[in-house]
Amino acid sequence: MVKRQKDVILDIGGGWTAFHEIINSTPLVPQLSKLGIKVVVVYMLGTELADADYLQDLQEKRRFLPGHSIIVMNRGLLPLGYTNNSHFDKIRQTPAVMNATVDASDDDGGIYFLPELDGMDEITDRRMSYADFIDDKNVEGHPPSGLFDRMRAEVWFHRSFPEFLAQIDPSLLPDMPKGLPVPKDFE
Repeated sequence: MVKRQKDVILDIGGGWTAFHEIINSTPLVPQLSKLGIKVVVVYMLGTELADADYLQDLQEKRRFLPGHSIIVMNRGLLPLGYTNNSHFDKIRQTPAVMNATVDASDDDGGIYFLPELDGMDEITDRRMSYADFIDDKNVEGHPPSGLFDRMRAEVWFHRSFPEFLAQIDPSLLPDMPKGLPVPKDFE
């Protein structure tokens, strides 16, 4: 990050991961700041109250709270056909989420909704990128993906996801030398 002057996206994962333990044992934010690294934390949450447990733990222990953060509610975790954001109301009202949403300039207070994608779990279970899934790359131990699944993923990746990114303050996103991806028209 420092030598190459590149932005890095690091997924700390939900729950109690090894990175979570490093966060609890090392003052990362001040040390990274000394190196000129701006830390922006993106908290990915579903509808379960337990999704906010690691966030609450970080807040209570005063660890990894850089001051730049956004909350992403993952609509991809909603059951098929559920499109109403009210499914996230309970977790949005937890003290952990309310304390983490500090972006008063945003109508949603720093909370963004990742668009739903029917079959998102097929991609994440395969531990592959959306681009590889769209390109029909096979993963050992998984059946071939279906044509319609790949078509839905392509529309999501090239239209819905860029529209989602466009809602976020660009200073909170990684540097993209070519700019934000432009939503593709499939009509």
